[in-house]
Amino acid sequence: MNAILGAILVATLALPASPALALSPPTRVDVGRFSESSLEGWDSRAFKGVTQYAFVFDRGLGKTVLNATARASAAGRFRKIRIDLIRTPVLHWSWKVDQVFDGIDESRKSGDDLYPCGEGRGC
Repeated sequence: MNAILGAILVATLALPASPALALSPPTRVDVGRFSESSLEGWDSRAFKGVTQYAFVFDRGLGKTVLNATARASAAGRFRKIRIDLIRTPVLHWSWKVDQVFDGIDESRKSGDDLYPCGEGRGC
């Protein structure tokens, strides 16, 4: 299976210290810079077998992406960061999958590839 990396994003809820901060305009937090061929701040975890990762240029998207190749393996990339959900209320990410496995239920955590989660919430 070739897929652009589905990474586990671990975010910790951080509330503003004062009400005035809540009135600030939304801020952008770049969690990953895969299009710049960077894995800075990202860790990996293998659950079964070995997943191969490589930065490749995707002609259809017109940019560099992180490609994951899995053959009878399961692994993930993750990054623990603190995000103020008052200042940054929207999480946005994208991925592309070339092939999928039969019998995987994407509506359940056990079959999911990418999810944000808060500290202490079973992540």
